[in-house]
Parts: sequence; structure tokens; C-alpha cells
Amino acid sequence: MKTINLILGNHNHQPVGNFDFVIENTYKNAYQPFLEMLMKYPELAFTFHYSGSLIDWMETHHPEHMDMLATLVKAGRVEMISGGYYEPILPVIPERDAVAQMQMLNRYIKKRFNYTAQGAWIAERVWEPHLVRPIAKAGLSYIVVDDTHLVYAGVNEDAMFGYFTTDNEHERISVFPISKALRYVIPFKPVKEVIEQIASFATEKGDRLLVLHDDGEKYGDWPDTYEWIYTREWLKQFFNALRRETWIKLTTYSDYMSSYPPLGRVYLPTASYQEMGEWVLPAEPQRELAALKKKAAPIAGAERFLRGSYWRNFFVKYPESNNMHKRMLAASKLVNDMPKGDAKDEATRELFMGQCNCPYWHGTFGGLYCNHLRYANYSHLINASLIAEREANGKSWLTAVAEDFDLDGRDEAVVSTELQTLITHRTSGALIEWDYKPSPINLIDTLARREEAYHEQILRRPVDGHAATGDGVQSIHEKPKTFDPILRTMLMFDRNRKAMFVDHFIDAEVDAAAWRDMQWQETGTFVNTDYDVSLNKKKTSADIVYTANGSVNGRKVTLSKTYTATKEAGLSVSYVFTNNDDTAVTTVFACECNITLLAPDAEDRFFYIPSKKKRTRLENDWKMNATGTLRTAALGVADEGYKKIAVELHADEPLTFLHSPVITISDAVDHFEQVYQHSNITVLKPLSLAPGATASFILTVKLFPL
Repeated sequence: MKTINLILGNHNHQPVGNFDFVIENTYKNAYQPFLEMLMKYPELAFTFHYSGSLIDWMETHHPEHMDMLATLVKAGRVEMISGGYYEPILPVIPERDAVAQMQMLNRYIKKRFNYTAQGAWIAERVWEPHLVRPIAKAGLSYIVVDDTHLVYAGVNEDAMFGYFTTDNEHERISVFPISKALRYVIPFKPVKEVIEQIASFATEKGDRLLVLHDDGEKYGDWPDTYEWIYTREWLKQFFNALRRETWIKLTTYSDYMSSYPPLGRVYLPTASYQEMGEWVLPAEPQRELAALKKKAAPIAGAERFLRGSYWRNFFVKYPESNNMHKRMLAASKLVNDMPKGDAKDEATRELFMGQCNCPYWHGTFGGLYCNHLRYANYSHLINASLIAEREANGKSWLTAVAEDFDLDGRDEAVVSTELQTLITHRTSGALIEWDYKPSPINLIDTLARREEAYHEQILRRPVDGHAATGDGVQSIHEKPKTFDPILRTMLMFDRNRKAMFVDHFIDAEVDAAAWRDMQWQETGTFVNTDYDVSLNKKKTSADIVYTANGSVNGRKVTLSKTYTATKEAGLSVSYVFTNNDDTAVTTVFACECNITLLAPDAEDRFFYIPSKKKRTRLENDWKMNATGTLRTAALGVADEGYKKIAVELHADEPLTFLHSPVITISDAVDHFEQVYQHSNITVLKPLSLAPGATASFILTVKLFPL
């Protein structure tokens, strides 16, 4: 009789900072009904990985779920897998943090379930060869990755029905490949087809192993799956089939390793699952790869040589992700330098929460495009840094250093006080990060509108897609996405990073709608140009001076701007423009600022005209997602309900202020959607400079709690 070994496992995860109602819905739709069904089948062995961020939520909101899981572990039916506690991309965090995060989850599993974990779940299956050592140092002996990792390494698909061994620096771990064939049929195809698929791999010898370890959310929370899995009883039918088909030997990783030796040695290249390698590519290379794969489809084995890039290049594709990553590295160094104690323990947990992988990348799931997830990571990283800085500096400090913060080969100026951290960049001489520490938020946690490969689908595909054919349900990788046709009119892509104090020159004043839709032409050469920088630290303040020589309408112009920061929250920026040409220059200077208060249409967030007595909302267009043009000397934005802060921009004379939302078009599982990222405030100042003449301009930014 032909038999086969089968490992089934769920990876259950929710990002740090996800909304409670979202996690609650997933709990009701997927996590809890799945576990309740598994409890009814005592013959079935299973494997689970829960990320620490989901564990924290479960222990607070549904500890009974973890109690049920503990009952299954105690009965010997479930193997628990460890990994980085807050689901970091392990190869891009410091090794000391990777080891500590895995040990943190090991300790939880041991304490909660009286179980010693042996395996490590690799977040998003992002693998780099050096990970062998930290995994082994954390006391873990095996990992689970996609079979495509082994395909890329040269292993034939018919030769990976088991596990392999790999090593680095005298450390060794085992590698289990997840079957892509099963990943695409479970739970989307009828049970009969799934069993037939499994049977096609069975042998008389019976030593082969198949592994299906995938997102637990696919069992009820992915689009259309709840009805298919529970109402139409797919999961019950599947478990009944596993009970009935005794030639399928359900096992766990540890049990299989105790009975069978590894198939051989393998050295995996840098890889993740196939789709991730495509998502990390810029739009045009993504389309080129898709075309090549389509052309090569009839060629057996061609897929192993047609792969995308690897995960770290999200830091290239998205400078915003790189900024968050380098903020994380800076926080890690600060925390690591702390003396042992309660403060370091608190800072370490904050750091680890800020390492959660989800907002660092973008694919079928929003990730980076979800501003509430970026906000959560930044808030924890800011907290971790503040705890460490207080330990080192006491109170009421001001530090100012020139360092290559984002590791691009150029020094940034970093000013830090107890209330705020300011990071300016030589490109455009812009302010790229502004952390307000008492109510931790990076006020420049922004995201530019950029072209994505999937935007082509919006332009070319039917709005409503098409229904699936045959019996079953489509996975998120197969399901056509729906969208509002208005998105076709919103596809526009920014020309520069969405920072603060980005310097533009244009021919004439425009209104906010024209600015938002980029119906204007750049006539200067300063944006996206590297400025010269000097840093002058005083006892209670710091000046950062940026200077650039360029042209406006072909005339030679020098722009100099000085950021002045004190121990108080806020800053001032002084501009000086000099016409170095022998011809007059007439232009409009546009100072672009971008700021986030998270919610686009909340009643407690609004634009207002500052005054000494009160904050008066704009009569019209007062919400954060509104577009408006006004003549004023100052404009404020306030959050009276959540972060409870207000930010005001004050010019030294009445000028034209434009405000508008920055809205991206994002891929969101089963549809394309508008996503508010932040608000843009641009100040327009007309300039008329005779040969050799200068003009000046000051913007003061005030920040205060409400």
C-alpha cells in the first residue's frame, strides 16, 4: 500500500499596531473556529506558530484560546514552533536582537505550554545564509521555508520529499520545504482534489514527507473562505478525509526527524516565497519578469532561473522603509549600550515591537502602505530610543551630530532633545524625520505616490474582475481584484520624497488642487539636489545650515537655509535667496511640507488658523483629507482626540498656503483602494530678484500638546 507522511501547520500572525476590530474579526473567522474543529479530531497531529504580537493580543482578549491550545500541546497532538517574537525579518535586524527575539518566544512557549520548541518560523520565509548561526544560538534546530528556496538552490522538485541539513560557521540546522503544490490547493480546492494531489506523491516505501505550513488566516479570514471552509464544511470534510485515509500519516517536524535522516545537504540562496521576489522589484522590471515567465512557461524547469530580487531591496524601492529600518538600527544600538536593568528591559521590548516586519514592505497585503502600521513601529522605536537617551543623558539634553544615519554615504544632521529628534538630509536639504517624543509619533512618517506594477491592472482590467470557475474558492494570488473606476484618474507619481522643507521653484502661483495633481512645472534645479551642510552646536541650541548653488529659469541662484532647534519642541527655518546672475529673476518659491496625523476624515483632526485665544477651524476644507487654498500668515493642524498635539506653520508675512491629501493607490488582498498617507502643506512666496539682490523668508514651526 502506498503511504506518505504529512505535516500540517498554521502560521498565525497579526502586525504590531493592527486595529483590535481587525484582529477580533480574524479571531472569530479563522483562529477560533479552526482550533475548535481540530479539538474534535484527537487522531490528528498539527503544528502551530503564533507570533508574539498576536500572542500579546490573545492573552489580553482571548486567553481561553491559548488555554485550548495548551490542552492540545499537553495531549501531544500539537508541536509549537518558535521564531522572532515580534515577527521581524530576521536577517535585517542585528544578530543580538534576532537571537534575543527567538529566545523570548522560546521562553513564552516553555512557560505557557511546558513545551521546548525546536523549530524556528522565518518571517515571510526571508532567508539569508548567515541566519544559521543565530537560529542555532537561540537553541533551535530546524526551519521551515518554501520549496522554491530549494528549487533556486538546484534541488529537483521530485527530490525534496523530506528535510535537508545546512550549516554555517560550525553551526547546523535542518531545513523543511513547504510544498507549493499544496499551498495553492489547500484550502481552495475540493477535498477530493486535495486528497488526490497528496496521493500522487505517495510511495510503497512510505518514507516521503509533504509539508503544508501556511497562513492560518486563509482558513476563514481571506476573501470568500469562511463560507467555503465552515458554512460549506470544507475543513470538516478535510479532517474527516485525513481520519479516513489511513495511508496519510500525519506527523510533526520533531517526530519525523526522530524517525528519518535528512535527504542531504543544501545551501539556500537569499530568497523568500516566489511572490515576494517579484513584489520587491520596481514596476517595470516586475512587468518584464512577468512577460518572461509567460513566454518561458512551456519550458520545463525554466522557473528556477526566472526569479525576482530579494527582500532587502525594499529599502531601495521605498526610501520610507529604509528610513524606518535605519531608525530601528539606531535604536538598537542605543538600547544595546544601556546597562542591564528594568529600563533596558523596557526599552528592549519597545525596540523588538518596532522590528515587526509588516510595515517595512509591500505586496498583496498593504504593509508599508498602511499608515497605522508604520506609526506603530515608529512609536515603539521612538520610545525605545527615549528610554535609552534618558539613561545616558538625564534630563533636558540637546545633542547634535553629523552622521550617516541612513547609510547612503552622506552625513545627515541629527539633533535630539528630550522632546524631539530632527533628522535633515543633504538631498534637497530637507527634514526627513521629526519625532515628537512625549506622544510618540514621527510627524514625517509619509509615503510618496509611486508607480506599482499592479497599477497596470487598474488601467487595463474590467472593474469587477470575473468570477471563479469550477468548484472551490480562489486564493488571494488568483482572485481578480475589484476597484472603483475613479482610481484610474488618481494614478500620479511624485517627483520627490515627501519630506518637510523641500525647495521648489515654479513659474506662477497655483491652487491646491493643481499642486496636488502636479499641474505645475519645476523651473529650479534645487529639488533632489545635494546641498552643502554645516552643523553648529551651541549649549542650548543647534543650527544646521544648508547651501546650494543652482539655477532658476536658467539664472544663477544661491539658496541658503538654516534650521534652528532648541530644547523646546518645534524649529525655525530661515531662507536666503541670492541672484548671482546679471539678469533679474522672477519666480515663485514653493516650500513643500508633509505631515501626518494619521486619520484623514476624523472629526478631531483639522486645519485651523492659529490665534492667541483659540484654534478656529477653517470654514471649509478643514479635514485632513481636504484640499484648500488660503491667504494667511499661519496654518495649523490639530489632533484633539488621539495624539492630542497641534502643529503650526508661521510665515513672517501673509502668503499663499496650499493644503491637500496625499493618497496612494494600494493593493489590498482582493481589491485596489485609495489609502490616505498624509497631508501636504505648501507655502508659496513670489520672488523678484534684481542682479546681485537677496531676499529672505522665515518659517517657524510650533509644536505643542493639547
